[in-house]
Amino acid sequence: MADDLGIYKLIFENARDVIALVDVSTLKFVEVNPATCEKTGYTREELLTMSPLDLTTPEYNSTVPDRLRMLFEKGMDVYETEIRTKAGHMIPIELSLGLIRPEEKSLIMAIIRDISDRKAAEQALRLSESRFRSLTSSAKDFIYMKDTELRYVMVNPAMESLFVKRFGLTGHEIIGRKDIDIFPHDQALGAEKSDRSVLAGDVVAESHSEIIDGEERVFINVKTPVRDEHRSIIGICGISRDITSYRRILDAARLDEARLEALVQLSRMQEADLYELADFALEQGVLLTQSAIGYLAFVSDDEKVLTMYAWSKDAMKECMVKDKPLVYPVEATGLWGEALRQRAPQITNDYSL
Repeated sequence: MADDLGIYKLIFENARDVIALVDVSTLKFVEVNPATCEKTGYTREELLTMSPLDLTTPEYNSTVPDRLRMLFEKGMDVYETEIRTKAGHMIPIELSLGLIRPEEKSLIMAIIRDISDRKAAEQALRLSESRFRSLTSSAKDFIYMKDTELRYVMVNPAMESLFVKRFGLTGHEIIGRKDIDIFPHDQALGAEKSDRSVLAGDVVAESHSEIIDGEERVFINVKTPVRDEHRSIIGICGISRDITSYRRILDAARLDEARLEALVQLSRMQEADLYELADFALEQGVLLTQSAIGYLAFVSDDEKVLTMYAWSKDAMKECMVKDKPLVYPVEATGLWGEALRQRAPQITNDYSL
C-alpha cells in the first residue's frame, strides 16, 4: 500500500498537467501539484486559500451547480473552459473532473490540460478554410476536390454552374458522385486514369476541348494530391481553366507570324515569273487558311468568264481529270464560282448544294 501511495505521489508531483484536489463541501483547494503553481502563477500557499472559482470566469461559475449535479450522477465530467492566471492572462483548458469519496470527506480531483496550442491550431485551420472558401467561391476557374475513392467532395460555384449547364446537376447532387456517374464513358475513364496517377503522388497537367453551348472550348487542367498533416494522400484537388480566348490569341499571333514569313519569302522572289509567284501565293493561301485544296482564277472584264490559272498541289492530286478545261462560264460554274456571283466570301461544308 505504501508503495502504491509513493507511486501516486510521484505521478502527482511530476505530472505536466495541472492536478488539484478540491473539497466538495467548501469548494476549496486542499492540494495542488507543482504544475498548478507554474500554470496559474500562484504559490501553493496562496492556492490552498482559494477556490477554483477564483480562477474561472463568471460565465462558468454560473454553471457550477449543474456541473456538480452531473458529476455526482456520473462520477466524472469533461469539458472545455478558461482559467485566469495571477497575471490576468486567460488560458483555454480541458477540465476533467472525477469524484473521490474517502471515509472522512469527499474530494474532487481536477485534471487541467492547457489546450492553447490546439485552440490556436483550430483557429488557424478555420482561418485557412475561410480563406480557401473565399478564394474558391470568387474564382472563375473550375475548382473541385475528390476523395481517395474519386468521389466529389467539393465543387466551387463556377464548377457547379458548369455542371448545372451541362448536366442539370446542382452542387449538392454532385457531391458523392464519381465521374463515371456524370460524364460520357470514355471521358470518365480518361479522367479516372489521370486521377489514379495523382493518388500515386503525381501532379498532372493536361488539356482537353469540349463543345459547350455549340462552341468548342479549350481547357487546361491541373490536378494535385491533397495530403494530411502526416503527408499521406487523402484526396485530389483539381483546377480547370478555360483558355479558349488565350488559345485564339496565340493562334492569331502564329498566323500573323506565318503571314509575315510568307510576305518576306514573296519579297525575295524578284526573279520569279508570274506562274511561280501565283503557285507560291496559292500554296501559302491554302496553308494559312488551313484549307485542303485551293485554286486561282481570273475573271474577264465583263465578269462572265473565269480563267483557271493555278491549282494547289493537293487539288491536282484530288482531281485526276485529263485535259481539264481552263475557261469556265461564270453562270455554269458550281459552288466554287459562288463567291463571284455573291461578291462575298463563301464558307460551306455541304458540297451537295
